[in-house]
Amino acid sequence: MKKVLLLINTLVLLMNIQTAAQSESDWILRLFNFSTDVTSISDNTISLSIDAAWLASEITGQTTITGTLTQNSQGNWGYTASPADKLVVVFNDGSNIEFKFTKIEGYVDGGADDFKESHSMDFTAYSPNYIDVRIVSDIGYVDGNTEWLNIIAGSMIVNGYSHTVNITHQGSKNSEIGSGFAFFNKNELITGTSSSAVSSYQINDQFNVSIAHNSNIGFYNKSSQFWKNSSITAGGASYAFQGLNVFYIGATELYDDANNGIYNKVNEDYNWSAEGSLLKNNQQYGNVVFSSAPINGTNGPYLLAKLNSGGDIILHYLLNSAPTDVKDRSEGIITEYNLEQNYPNPFNPSTTIKYSIPNVRNGHPAKSGQVALSVQLNVYDILGREVATLVDEQQKPGIYTVKWNAVNNPSGIYFYRLTAGSFSMTKKMILQK
Repeated sequence: MKKVLLLINTLVLLMNIQTAAQSESDWILRLFNFSTDVTSISDNTISLSIDAAWLASEITGQTTITGTLTQNSQGNWGYTASPADKLVVVFNDGSNIEFKFTKIEGYVDGGADDFKESHSMDFTAYSPNYIDVRIVSDIGYVDGNTEWLNIIAGSMIVNGYSHTVNITHQGSKNSEIGSGFAFFNKNELITGTSSSAVSSYQINDQFNVSIAHNSNIGFYNKSSQFWKNSSITAGGASYAFQGLNVFYIGATELYDDANNGIYNKVNEDYNWSAEGSLLKNNQQYGNVVFSSAPINGTNGPYLLAKLNSGGDIILHYLLNSAPTDVKDRSEGIITEYNLEQNYPNPFNPSTTIKYSIPNVRNGHPAKSGQVALSVQLNVYDILGREVATLVDEQQKPGIYTVKWNAVNNPSGIYFYRLTAGSFSMTKKMILQK
C-alpha cells in the first residue's frame, strides 16, 4: 500500500460553534447553501473513514478495520487492537471519532485515494457532540463514468445546530483528454430532509459543472449550473426557492489559474441566465436575478434574491473575488462587536472577512480615549484544524476587512473565528473550486 497522508486533526471547533439568533436573510442563505453543507460533511466523513482504515491496515500489515489509532503530541500514529468491533481514532488533543464498518469493499490494489473512487461501504460514524450517522456509500465506474450514491441518516452539527438528517447524494463525473483539448463534467443531485430544534428543511437541489480546455485558442472554460426547489421552516415562517435555475460561464487564459480553480472572467455572456422565485409562507416574496447584465471579460454580476419590498439578499458572488487584500479600518462610532459573513461565499479562491471592534473598557463603552484590544482571527477546516491565522495583534476600535487567499487549500467547509478581549464568534464559509 502507498503511504497514507496523516489524518485530519481535531473536531473541537465544530462542537462549540456559536448559535446566534438568525435574521430572515440568514435563514434564506442557509437554505441556499444547506445541501452543500451536509454533503461536504458526509464526503469528508467518508474520506476520513477510508484514511483511518488505510492507516490502520498499513501499520498492521493486513486489512484492519477495528482497534484504536492514537496520535501523539508529535503528530505520529500508533495502533492497538482493542476494541474488536470498531475503529477508533484518537487525536492528540483528546477528541475522537469512531467508525463501525458493516461493509467495506472496493479497489485495494492502489492507494487510499484510489479506494475513494471505487468502493462499496456501509458504516456508522460517531464523535461526541458532532456526528452520529450511518452512511451507505457506493462509487465506481459505469460505462466510462464514475457514479456514486451516498445515503446519510442520523445526526450531525450543521451551522452550529444538531440536525437529524436523511439525505441522498448521488451523481456522476467523467473526463476526457485528447489532442489539443481536455474535458471534465460533474452532475450532482441532493434530496431529503433535515430538522433541528429551530428549523426544518426539504431539500431538492441539483448541480452541474463542466470544465473544458481548447489549446488552439488557449482558453479554459468552466460552465456552472444549479437548480433549487428546496424549502425551510424557521423563525416562525417558511421560505422556499421555486424553479431556481442559474447558468453562468467563467473563463481564464492562464493554466496556473485553471489548475487552481480560478475562473473569474465572464465568457459567452449571451448564455448566462438566472430565473426562479423566492416564496415566503407560500406567497411570492421575490425573484432570483443577476445584479446586472453579464459582460464578457469582466468579473460579472452577483446572484440576488430581489425582494418585492425592494431589498436585496446576495445569494452568491458567482465569479467575483474579494475586492481587496489589505486591512482597511474605518473610524467612527462602533457600539458593538460584529463579525460579518464573508464575501463572496461560496468563494474561489479568495474571500473577504469584515468585523467591527467597539471602544470598550471592562465590557462597557469607554468614556474617553481609544482602548486597544488583543484580536485574533483564525480559520479552521471542517474537523477543527487551524489552517490560517489572519489577524493576531492589538487593534483599536474600528471596522476592519481582511482577505483570505485559499489557493492552496482544498474545497470544503471552513470556519473563521474572531476573538477580541472576552468576545468570540464563529461563522462558516465554503471554498468551492
